[in-house]
Amino acid sequence: MKNRPEHLASEIRRQLALEIQADFENSIISITDVVVMPDLTNANIWIKILGQNVFGSIINNTPKYRGLIASRLKLRKAPELKFIPDNIDLKIPE
Repeated sequence: MKNRPEHLASEIRRQLALEIQADFENSIISITDVVVMPDLTNANIWIKILGQNVFGSIINNTPKYRGLIASRLKLRKAPELKFIPDNIDLKIPE
C-alpha cells in the first residue's frame, strides 16, 4: 500500500487533471508529476502546456484548485499548491 503523501499526490494529480483540462479546453495540459511533502502541507505540481500559454491563469486559479482538492478529497486542510512549468523535452535517439 502506498504511503499517505504518495496516495494524496496521486489523487491531487487525478482531480487537477480533470479540472484544469475543463478550464482550458483550447490547450493541452499535462500534469507530469505531483510531489506532496511528508508533512502534507505543500504539494509541488509540474505541468506541461501545449498550445496557448495559460500558466499565469493556472497560477491565478490556485485558490480555486486548492478548495476543490479539499472538498473532493474531504480534507480539513488541503496542501498549498505550487505549480511548476515542466520545460524538459526528452529526445528519443534515432
